[in-house]
Formats: sequence, C-alpha cells, structure tokens
Amino acid sequence: MFSAFTGHEISDSSLYIFEMILHWVFGTGAGIAYSLLAEKTQLATVGYGLGFGIMFWLFLHEMFLPLIGWCAWPAGMSFHEQSNEFISHCFYGVAVELMRRTVRKRIESQ
Repeated sequence: MFSAFTGHEISDSSLYIFEMILHWVFGTGAGIAYSLLAEKTQLATVGYGLGFGIMFWLFLHEMFLPLIGWCAWPAGMSFHEQSNEFISHCFYGVAVELMRRTVRKRIESQ
C-alpha cells in the first residue's frame, strides 16, 4: 500500500504504526480546519458537529480513500465495517465540536 512512498514493502508492525500516526495527524488537522471554519460560519456546526462527521466520513471513507486505493470501496465492505466507520465519524464530529466550544469558552473567559 505505502510502497509507492518508500520504494519497498513495509512490515506489518511498521505499517500499523505508520497508519496510526497518519490517522491521528490527519484527524487533528481536520479538527483544526473544522474549528476554523466553524468560527466563520454557523453552517459548519450543524447538529453539534454531527453534520461535519457525516460529511467527513462520506468524502473521506466513501470516496477519497477508496479512490487512491487505501481502503476498499463501500460495496466491498461488510455492513459491520461500514456502520463502524459511520458511527465513529459521527462521534468524531461531535467530539471536535465539543472541544471547539470548550476551548472557545476558556479563551473568552480570560
């Protein structure tokens, strides 16, 4: 999967670590981008971040990642895999919005 970047195959243990780092860094970056957008427009905060979580899942896991070959297309995934991805991204969107509001309140109270 990542051999195009490294020029050689990556061991399973190294791949797992790389995927986790990539996942957390990308998730943090997306959360920051969402927070900046939410400060500019209320539309971004629809459903207390739920709309963001759903859109993030739809575009990332349903379209972009399968397109670049980093995960299976939705038709090739089980219902359990699909529902797990969907629900976890819904929770992610709400968690990011909760964190944004908490940070905003702390900044405003100073």
